[in-house]
Amino acid sequence: MPVGRASIKINKDDMFLTVRDAPFIKARQHVAALVASNQCHLKTVMQQTLLFFAAARYGEDDEALELCDTLLRAGVPLNHLDDNRQTALFYAARQGHVNTCNFLVYSKANVDTLDKFGETALFYAVKRSRITAVEKLLDHGADFEIVNHKNHNVMTAASDELCAIFQEARKKRRLEVTEGPVEQHNKRPRSALEQLEAWADEWPMRHPKIETADFKQKDLLKSEGGYSVVKVSSPTTAAKLRVLEKHFVVDHAKLMQHESWFGKLTHEQWSKSVGVLTDALQPPNDAVKGIKTVLSDANPHHFTLPAIETANKDVDSQHAGRGIGGLLLKAAEDYSHRLGWKCETVELSVLARNQRAIRCYEKAGFTFNSESDASWGPKEFSASKWQRFKKVHKHHVKKGSKKGPDEFTKQ
Repeated sequence: MPVGRASIKINKDDMFLTVRDAPFIKARQHVAALVASNQCHLKTVMQQTLLFFAAARYGEDDEALELCDTLLRAGVPLNHLDDNRQTALFYAARQGHVNTCNFLVYSKANVDTLDKFGETALFYAVKRSRITAVEKLLDHGADFEIVNHKNHNVMTAASDELCAIFQEARKKRRLEVTEGPVEQHNKRPRSALEQLEAWADEWPMRHPKIETADFKQKDLLKSEGGYSVVKVSSPTTAAKLRVLEKHFVVDHAKLMQHESWFGKLTHEQWSKSVGVLTDALQPPNDAVKGIKTVLSDANPHHFTLPAIETANKDVDSQHAGRGIGGLLLKAAEDYSHRLGWKCETVELSVLARNQRAIRCYEKAGFTFNSESDASWGPKEFSASKWQRFKKVHKHHVKKGSKKGPDEFTKQ
């Protein structure tokens, strides 16, 4: 039998299938003989080692673990990639072998290796509804926010039971950060700000996490400086806006991070303080549904306009300070006029501490009008002031004006 880098073709009597399928006594003897004859490093035509077949064993979990232990002690590489760029951990997770998964990760298997489909071992445990294996991988810090090449994360294929497990995992990860090697489980409490940022980054629904805005020319409302304001209403666009909305909450909270009471407020309380729907009042998907309703113009009293980078059809907080705020304000005035709204003024509120936003609004033609104290949380902690700015709506026509026959009333 050739050794080293040789490849062999699998058939029903092959040594690899014996490891996976044969009665355990025979499989154990078979592996021992291969180790003794230095043939345990052979690979299949798909570049899979015996460790893959041991991890995928159809028998008991403990049988798979013992065979994997024997092969690792013989020097079979733990994180070897096959032609699908998968490791033995993928096969243990797919089979739901919890103890084997645990053993492989403690042996330093990479829990978040990406295969050629952009998926991790966690994806395969989810697809087979291997609930206990999913929980074990999460215990080892598996990233369930990863998006595969089809723009799906693990929750897209997850059952309701698994989705509930992921939600609980999210809550736990808001509270603590894991540092150091897996076997040491070094954890420290997250700061209040880190908890808020972790909440803001959570994807709010089971649809793909990444999707660019697919819009037609008729949906384009305004373009300027490489950015466009468009009308799109897909569920994933609504979900992306929900994420940006949560980052809006965090941005306001950061302005208060040096206050002595900062750590006493939850993300729900921060959300209420700036007029954003909270996860506590309804399932997270309800907030996404609400945004989608507004996007589709189903609510005659509200509208929401996404701004995107024209070339990449996407935008996030990294694009701040590039004139997007002014572009959105112009588009909002034009779109309200298109809808037939008769507006005299445009008004907005901004925290006095948010000088960057104030400069943006003043540049757009807004002037200071009034202010009031800002209070935060149920105990109404006081900090900063809400300043109200206003400007004449660009399409406002006064009574008697020669610019047009419409008479606009203040709204």
